[in-house]
Amino acid sequence: MKNISLILVVSLMITSTAHLLAKDFGNLIAYYSFDNIKGDTIINEVNDKKFAGKIKGVPEIGAGKFGKGISFAGKAEAKRQYIAIEEAYPYGDTDLSIPLWVKVPKGANNNTRVGVIMGNYNKPNNCNIEIHALGQVRWWWNNGERDHKAKRDLRDGKWHHLVFIRDKSRSYFKTKYNLNLRI
Repeated sequence: MKNISLILVVSLMITSTAHLLAKDFGNLIAYYSFDNIKGDTIINEVNDKKFAGKIKGVPEIGAGKFGKGISFAGKAEAKRQYIAIEEAYPYGDTDLSIPLWVKVPKGANNNTRVGVIMGNYNKPNNCNIEIHALGQVRWWWNNGERDHKAKRDLRDGKWHHLVFIRDKSRSYFKTKYNLNLRI
């Protein structure tokens, strides 16, 4: 059975962190600007042969923080809206950093999980990064081995810059909010 990594974002508007004009990606394995969508495929701008995303359901593609963004309806309907990445990223085997911009509508999904930003639930070394029930960021790791929930409610209708960081060698998990960005 093929492992599938999923990015399921419900009731969120996500967009790329910035346009990387120099196209110097260094060790980056995936970058999605959402400006490079072909049919139902979101192209990985680092390597168009790996980690492409397939749009499932019918999310709205519109203006993001920079360029285009994708808005997911957030309805518990039979056809969920998400982006499936067919190749599994080795979450548990490496360091990772995931930066993104997110905008959650005011009062979205009160007392239910707002949406998953990225996850591979029910796989070895699974990871789930989400906006949880009360609008707080949650990082669920390896079937609850680590379960970090922030206190800040992001359901305010404003753009927030988030960075999720894991340093495997130091057993370090961190979420950064609205860093002092110069864009």
